[in-house]
Amino acid sequence: MNKTININLAGIVFHIDEEAFDKLQSYLDAVKKSLKGTEGNEEIIADIEARIAELFSERIKEKEVVTKDDVDYIIAKLGQPDDYQVDDSIFDEETTGSKKSNKTKRLYRDTDDKIIGGVCSGIGHYLGIDPVWVRLIFIVLFFGGFPIIAYLILWIIVPEAATTAQKLEMKGEAANLSNIERKVKEGFENVKKKVDDFDLDETGKKVKETGSSFFGMITSIVGSFFSFLGKLITGIFAFAGKLIGVILILVSFAVIISIFITFITFSFIDVNFGSDIAPIFLAESFVDFPVWLSSILLILAIGIPFFMLMYLGLKILIKNIKPMSGVVKLSLLGAWLLSIFALIFISINQVATESIRVSENPKIEQLQAVDTLYVKMRTSKHYDRVDPLFNIDHMSMSYDQDGEQILFSRHIRFDVHNSNGANPTVEVSRTAKGRNYKKALERAQKIAYDYELTSNTLYLNNYFTAPTDSKIKAQEVEIDLYLPENTVIQLDSNTANYISHQVDNNMDFYRKDMADHLWKMSSNNQLECLDCEQ
Repeated sequence: MNKTININLAGIVFHIDEEAFDKLQSYLDAVKKSLKGTEGNEEIIADIEARIAELFSERIKEKEVVTKDDVDYIIAKLGQPDDYQVDDSIFDEETTGSKKSNKTKRLYRDTDDKIIGGVCSGIGHYLGIDPVWVRLIFIVLFFGGFPIIAYLILWIIVPEAATTAQKLEMKGEAANLSNIERKVKEGFENVKKKVDDFDLDETGKKVKETGSSFFGMITSIVGSFFSFLGKLITGIFAFAGKLIGVILILVSFAVIISIFITFITFSFIDVNFGSDIAPIFLAESFVDFPVWLSSILLILAIGIPFFMLMYLGLKILIKNIKPMSGVVKLSLLGAWLLSIFALIFISINQVATESIRVSENPKIEQLQAVDTLYVKMRTSKHYDRVDPLFNIDHMSMSYDQDGEQILFSRHIRFDVHNSNGANPTVEVSRTAKGRNYKKALERAQKIAYDYELTSNTLYLNNYFTAPTDSKIKAQEVEIDLYLPENTVIQLDSNTANYISHQVDNNMDFYRKDMADHLWKMSSNNQLECLDCEQ
């Protein structure tokens, strides 16, 4: 059992075991000793510690404690203090050239040489060309619109070269001790050179000479204008980037919360409490798979992309946010692909459940012979008092008189034909869809429909029902009335919405207009109106 110590490197807290801490402390002491008396040594040490923190973060990932092996890896990566000399010899081309084989180049935004966001400078370093050429390409293609979008995307996703180690990697130089020291010393020398080259008297003289001429004044104004314009554009793009980050976070968060609430509504409430929420009934009566499983798959398929968008928005707004580990990224990708493939499978299976349409053998019943047959639609006092919870494909969910859930529909149609016989006949056909003939036939046979003949009046129910386990699969009921020639039929006014489009009549009435009239069946299978004005 090893003792662990908490340390702070570049603002990041690490847990490190005691043996590893002693070795790291000795290493840093050796580096500080080697840099003693060097100009900017404090900045060099700070950059070296930042590089060590970065390498620790990349190496330990899911581990919680830094071990001696991790410290050995860092030392091998950065090099020993004795491997270089702390003098100007580290700037020799020969020294840097000897380590070209270890150079790795990464794409960063160079904010030290930027006009807007440093994207072009970073691409130039990565490709090994002057950033001016990259800027010219963006300007030439500017009016195409795409470079603007591409620049914004690169500005968002390409990280800024903030640390000395990142600036070295941007130029393809190894981020070891010698190069970090050289880079920091170069920065100090550049600042010192600018200060030494600044001649106040000479500058004042040039300003006076420039101001004394009209051309100089114009040049100064134009230069100031473009300088202001550049800063303004930079500010606008920076604000736009932050705004995009805020929008991504807000929209993604709203979507994630919405699908979470939907998941609770569609699944847990129904499973645990038997809630009568309409969307749950809709899903249960239409989909053959469990509602909770479909809900989880939808959450993964929709929620994971929006979660990644929210994470992207957070990265735009918060620069030092902890990067997502590779294991988490691969897990999310795997879960997303699995949910997509599962939903595709469910969709294909759902389509297959309606691949065939079957009508059962019609129920045929002969009625007593009458001179005049009155047809009326009969409603149900019970179902008239119960409001349907939803409506899809002319069907809805309701309750029977025992309070049990059932499928309910008023999609009834009746047609009138010549029977070529002595007595009227009623044929009731029930139809449904299924995965195969047997499933469709079983579903059609479960449809419950009734009618009644009282004296010379035929009462047809204006509804039919089916059990919920039948699911909604295009169930229909069709009634065919076969009347002998010269039989008179009166269609009550409440039959207007249930008369078939195929009923032929000598007045060319639309089906609804045939209601509340007397009709006689002719020999040519056509109804002739007896009380219509010619």
